[in-house]
Amino acid sequence: MSMRVSSNQIVESSLSGINDAYARFADAQQKVNSGKQIQKASDNPSGLAQSLDFTEQLSELDQYDKTLDQARGFIATSESSLDNVNSLLRQARTYAVQAANTGANDQSGQAIAGQIQNIITQLGHIGNTSYGSRYVFGGQQTSTPPFTPNGTGFTYSGGTAASGDADLNLDIGRGETIKTNVTGDDVIAPAIATLTKLRDDIANGQASAISQTDIAAVDT
Repeated sequence: MSMRVSSNQIVESSLSGINDAYARFADAQQKVNSGKQIQKASDNPSGLAQSLDFTEQLSELDQYDKTLDQARGFIATSESSLDNVNSLLRQARTYAVQAANTGANDQSGQAIAGQIQNIITQLGHIGNTSYGSRYVFGGQQTSTPPFTPNGTGFTYSGGTAASGDADLNLDIGRGETIKTNVTGDDVIAPAIATLTKLRDDIANGQASAISQTDIAAVDT
């Protein structure tokens, strides 16, 4: 229940670094152009080359700045969705404790199992959260919903580490990238599987399994 996307702090740090770089480049370019303005290459060949290099790097920084700004929204959407997952798992844990304490008799057990099923359905919908036209939990497969209904559960069909299309890497500088996503098979599918077992144990009156394994699994 403690999973988080840590890339947001990296993005903010990168944006701060870009702003610092803008200031350094502006100061350096002012030094190059101070005193005698460069009108043509023969006036100051080395100074002109340095000035052109500054211009090129500033253009790169502009692009990185725009890319990072777009990533902010993507990551914020992911974090908000994971907060909702966390809240739902806490609700499920409360139901699990209730079922374990009451012995999950037929009447109460079926009602609680129904509540767990509702949470599973909500998790599947969260798994298909999108930012703009991109699904945030599908890895590199951002154009199709990563979770499809499968009876009372969901099947994950997005990018995975095994297939090599899990990570969305963002260029934040020359030769520097960060991962900006988590995939549904890492953070949502395991939660759905855990709650599916919990639901079935509650429905079948398996109080010992609930108290001995299911609650700990929800915590994990």
